[in-house]
Amino acid sequence: MKKNILIIAAVVLIIFLTQLLGVNLVKYEKITGGTGQWFAKTYGLKAATIYDGDEVIDVPMKDYLEVRDFIANFKDPDIQGFDGQADLAWDRLLRNVWLNQLAEEKDLFVTDEEMESYINYYIPDLEEFKQNTQEEFGVSYDDYKKFVIEPTALELKVYNYLLVNYNDIEGVSKAQGAYDALSAGQDFEEVGAIFSDDMTLVEGSVYLTEEQLVGFYEPIKELSVGEFSKIVQIPMPPGYALWYVTDELEEEGEQLKEVKAIFVNAASVDDFFNAYLDKVEIKKHQ
Repeated sequence: MKKNILIIAAVVLIIFLTQLLGVNLVKYEKITGGTGQWFAKTYGLKAATIYDGDEVIDVPMKDYLEVRDFIANFKDPDIQGFDGQADLAWDRLLRNVWLNQLAEEKDLFVTDEEMESYINYYIPDLEEFKQNTQEEFGVSYDDYKKFVIEPTALELKVYNYLLVNYNDIEGVSKAQGAYDALSAGQDFEEVGAIFSDDMTLVEGSVYLTEEQLVGFYEPIKELSVGEFSKIVQIPMPPGYALWYVTDELEEEGEQLKEVKAIFVNAASVDDFFNAYLDKVEIKKHQ
């Protein structure tokens, strides 16, 4: 009887020590792949804890290992020969946390219809692309969609929200400074030399027809010679423009406006992400 008890105790101890060893090997990335992800999920391992004011966010180790394994399996010479794969994985993981946090707070999750439109726009031949991801990159399309397409689509939606809702304080303030200077009667080119991040349309100009005055050009319709627009958000490259009409003329029966512009760069998505990293405290559990 005692012998059986000792055997059972020994077996239990071996199992416990094996599991403990497995958990520690996962934490230090000595076990990865499906086995590592299983250990991480089963034992609820955390890759990091993020402290954002009063909010505490636990980042699952399983999520980190999934990203890490995807990067390790992705057949790209620049990535395969890169020593900082772990850093790439951390960057992507923390970006995902940031994006999902904003998406949840502001109801910005990408709908199925939006995802379908995004894929159709960037991937005209989806079936061929699915085949190429496996052959050229060594990963399945489902994994590529999960780790590349979906985060990128969400990042674009979040970024657009941040710009539209004036979270880019520095860029908007600079554009407002240009607008205030023009409103005070200062010379357009002098104001442009101070505030514009691109002098192309300060020193030069572009001729636009009535039909072209749509989208972010539409405010030009209401401008006469010598007048300037309010601040207009430009999607690509991301920034803010102040249109200024210098001349109106007719050419071959078509009305044209000669237009200059002061352009201010918007904060990039990396700028917003880095501001988030500066704001929070991150404790890695490795």
